[in-house]
Amino acid sequence: MCIRVSLISREVCFEMDNIRKACCIGTGTMGSSITLALALGGMKVTIYGRSEESVKRGLTSIDVFCGNLEKAGFMDSRKIRDVRERISSCTSIKKALDGVSFVSEAVSEDLELKQDLFASIESMVQDTSILSSTTSGMDPARISLKMQRRERFLVAHFSNPAHLMPFVELVPCPLTSKETMDLTGQLLEGCGLRPVPLDRYVPGFVFNRLQFALLREAMDLVEKGVVSAEDVDAAVTHGLGRRLACTGPLRSADMGGLDVFEKIASYLLKDLCNSSEVSKILEEPVKSGNYGTKTGSGIFEWTEEEIEKIRKDRESILIDFM
Repeated sequence: MCIRVSLISREVCFEMDNIRKACCIGTGTMGSSITLALALGGMKVTIYGRSEESVKRGLTSIDVFCGNLEKAGFMDSRKIRDVRERISSCTSIKKALDGVSFVSEAVSEDLELKQDLFASIESMVQDTSILSSTTSGMDPARISLKMQRRERFLVAHFSNPAHLMPFVELVPCPLTSKETMDLTGQLLEGCGLRPVPLDRYVPGFVFNRLQFALLREAMDLVEKGVVSAEDVDAAVTHGLGRRLACTGPLRSADMGGLDVFEKIASYLLKDLCNSSEVSKILEEPVKSGNYGTKTGSGIFEWTEEEIEKIRKDRESILIDFM
């Protein structure tokens, strides 16, 4: 029996006997989404949680994700059944790790918790198993500090939501082997994902450095009264974001003409925001206990209906890309 998958539809051809096994540690939003992303790519995946309640919560999230894919016409009920059959759950960490070739850790962003976790599980897996963290910014050298075999550890930072966003950045620690980096890239490519290897750790990796560079300039423009928060967002969603989805910033420069971009850069870069201070647009709401959609107020005011609509709209656009 063979499951056929392309990089677009995420159906890689795997002979059933050769399907590799993975384990995702963590049943939150990222853990559930990563589990589904790997299962969509043909892997057998065990999602591990410390309690039956947390495991149930994770599986419920996966079912909701699958339901949304079905409603969007991306998958039919048969494909969903096939994918769900590749997903199992477990509350025993030793059992969850049995025979796996790839481990993705998606627990809370607590350095000591991650350090202790990897130190304890590295003896529970095969010698050839790859251990990865999906931290969004922690230094892999610090996370792996208590491990004995750090050459098989790396950060594999999935984008959120992982089952709809193919980009995964691979960040080594100083002792991560080239083989570990290469094999992780091959495994994720085989799941229809788009791994991007970094040569070394830098704070924020690639994704968040680009995201925060744009965010800093956007907040600066609003703070200076140049444009409203609504309209600076519109400049991205109706303009820049649509083009970047196709070409990215560097190909956009090539297509626009490097001579043109060089001339613009010669005067514009000097005027861009380069502040190392946190913008008041972030600082003041946080001090007031306003965190955005999670509290109903932030840079914008949110109703439950608006939150639900924008989440559905975002998910629909990401599914269209797939």
